[in-house]
Amino acid sequence: MCVSDPTRAARAGLTVTWDRPVAAVTAKPATVTSATTGASLKLTFADLGPAKGATQKITVRLG
Repeated sequence: MCVSDPTRAARAGLTVTWDRPVAAVTAKPATVTSATTGASLKLTFADLGPAKGATQKITVRLG
């Protein structure tokens, strides 16, 4: 899964929920402050402004 904020508007952080069973997050950037797996995936990102719109790549194992 990839996330980016080209507008750099997510200064207070960003939360993404993917409604699909995920067993584990196997790789994530330092901008991910929380990752909850199970029946769905919930990722919380810190301020993405410093990333300057760069893509944040998260690798998961489906479950």
